[in-house]
Amino acid sequence: MTTTTLAGTPGVRARARLLWRPRRPDLPTALFAGSLALYLGLGIIFALWGHAVGGDAISRVEMADRVIFGRDPHLAAVGFVWSPIPVLGLLPFVVLAPLIPAMVTQALAAPLLSALFMAGAVYQMARLLGDLRLSRRLQVILTLCFALQPMILEYAANGMSEAALLFFLMLVVRRLHAWMATDRLSDLVGCGIYLGLAYLTRYESTAAFLAVVVVVTLTTVLRTAGGRRLRWGRALVDGVVVGLPFLIAFSVWALLSYMITGQPFQQFSSAYGNSSQIAQAGITTLGLGADLSHALQTIGWSLLLAPGLILATLLLALRVLRHHEWTALGAPLVLWAVLAFMIVTDSLGATQPHLRYDISAIPLTLVMVALFLSLGGVALPARPPHWWRRAPGFLGLLLLASCLLALPSGWRTVLDPAANDGDAYLIRAMLQPARTTVIERELQHEWDLDQAVSARMDALHLGPGRVLMDDFNGFVIYMDSSNQDQYVITSDRDFTQYLSDPGAFGVAYILIPDPTQGGGLDAINRTYPSLYRTGAGIATLVRTFTAGPYQGASWRLYRVTPNS
Repeated sequence: MTTTTLAGTPGVRARARLLWRPRRPDLPTALFAGSLALYLGLGIIFALWGHAVGGDAISRVEMADRVIFGRDPHLAAVGFVWSPIPVLGLLPFVVLAPLIPAMVTQALAAPLLSALFMAGAVYQMARLLGDLRLSRRLQVILTLCFALQPMILEYAANGMSEAALLFFLMLVVRRLHAWMATDRLSDLVGCGIYLGLAYLTRYESTAAFLAVVVVVTLTTVLRTAGGRRLRWGRALVDGVVVGLPFLIAFSVWALLSYMITGQPFQQFSSAYGNSSQIAQAGITTLGLGADLSHALQTIGWSLLLAPGLILATLLLALRVLRHHEWTALGAPLVLWAVLAFMIVTDSLGATQPHLRYDISAIPLTLVMVALFLSLGGVALPARPPHWWRRAPGFLGLLLLASCLLALPSGWRTVLDPAANDGDAYLIRAMLQPARTTVIERELQHEWDLDQAVSARMDALHLGPGRVLMDDFNGFVIYMDSSNQDQYVITSDRDFTQYLSDPGAFGVAYILIPDPTQGGGLDAINRTYPSLYRTGAGIATLVRTFTAGPYQGASWRLYRVTPNS
């Protein structure tokens, strides 16, 4: 029989149709695809129309840009002040900048990456709900309560690293719960690996690491038969298995930082680190418990984002304590540890008070509600009174109602400038473009001055290495430039040499931000404290670029004096 004859056989055609029939996606995959499409659309709007990409996200795009296209391209240019994954994840998008300039010039790469991570977090939430064997209807409702929560929508679209943090935390939570339920080694190993990746994403995942180690150790001790030595020995092994990837990530990142910069923990010791930024912002570091108003404010914001947080915690704790269902505690404790860490650091004045630090309250509440529902609610007493017989169902409905209430409550919180700082104004401007206020319009044009400075410098048509600038403040100037080789920036390996004697190394111009408007951490200002005001005897003023009230620092362009 020939090939043609065989292909024309009805039975073969039927089998071929079955072979090529596309499979219907499962529920988590469908929810991932839908949320990804929504988040990508919002991300494009945020970047190209709303000008609402987060400032930290824009600076990370500039870091990824200098790794590939800078005057001195090298991988260490990602910097060591912040975790590397949010920058490294941008590289596949930034490399497309020659074809799609908006990837860099309008920071489009950042929301595309955050959309992928947040859709991944939605997928992991849906898979966890499936693991808990909730009904399909409950899986859809709870997953959508997560995916459509306004705070989740915002951070899926604004390019910030919260999306990546939630993605890895959900992976940790899911693997930890699976291990507690089945004692599979693969789940324990997976949990440890995701903890390490979470650390390379955001440093507050250290709280999740500590919680996981405690949960794993105590779980192994309690469920291992035998003497104390055997139980604690196995607990030690399990603790090492789950904690080792995190410790490796922590050690390797610190070692690389020390080898390249001479400082193992730049996030604390660097002039650009969190402590320096807090000090420059004028936030006073407090003693423990010295000011409870900050902690109460953080808790209040968490309750606005997740109104069912306290109720879900109390009901789940009641169920666990009454029936000793300890496997339900692991996942919530991990997310509670992250939220508690942010509450404590906020009350100490160790972080700037931003709503985004409370975002973990959203998955925490939904996970606790799901666990409560999967366990059957609060079991009835032996002889329940009539009013109690309907209590489990009523409490479940009450928790579901709190999850749905989080949607309008979240919108109100996200749009409240008192809670959501400058982001609320930008979102308002996108929702009502014809009714924007002065502050909303000015925040939408926050980077116009830096872009004007960049265009002015490009118009000079300078050669490589002719402009000295610290890109800690000047990241928009650098990434918006069509002639990036003209700049000697902080990540260049010869930056210190150029900074020590600009004239000797052929620098023609110095760009410097106003130290009284947020430019105090600038390396040039720190090296030449009087340069911005007087030129410090090494340069003459060419032009001042004056910033508006919401445009960050003013800039001055100095021409380097020959033989200075």
